[in-house]
Amino acid sequence: MENKKLYRSVADKKIGGVSAGIAEYFDVDPTLIRLLWVAAVLTVGSGFLAYLIAWAVIPKNPDGLSALVTSGRRLHKSTADSMIAGVCGGLAEQFGIDATLIRLSFALATLVGGVGILSYLVLAIILPVENGLVLSKNVQSVDAL
Repeated sequence: MENKKLYRSVADKKIGGVSAGIAEYFDVDPTLIRLLWVAAVLTVGSGFLAYLIAWAVIPKNPDGLSALVTSGRRLHKSTADSMIAGVCGGLAEQFGIDATLIRLSFALATLVGGVGILSYLVLAIILPVENGLVLSKNVQSVDAL
């Protein structure tokens, strides 16, 4: 059995590397852990204090490398299907549905409970931009020239 240790990530960090380190330990997407922290801060209120304690207690990864190897796709903001920040396009790509449905869901959540805009802003801050080269839709083929 592999002897895993919990470290703060230095390669994939937004603030202190706590979320990415926990994600590496449990082999999950760091965005999910970050969303759990945000939910804990907004609902319980003690999530901020818990994060600070975790930041102080969990040591940095001495190798300085990220051990996270994701077998699937990570949640991300889309650069190809982006109207504002790419959140809806990225969620649509992740779940294999039309981005318009995601956009309508955020609009409805904003109108009904007011949480849609807050959720969108949190995701726009937390989600990384998708990796990889994305070509413009207006680029012509080299063969066509």
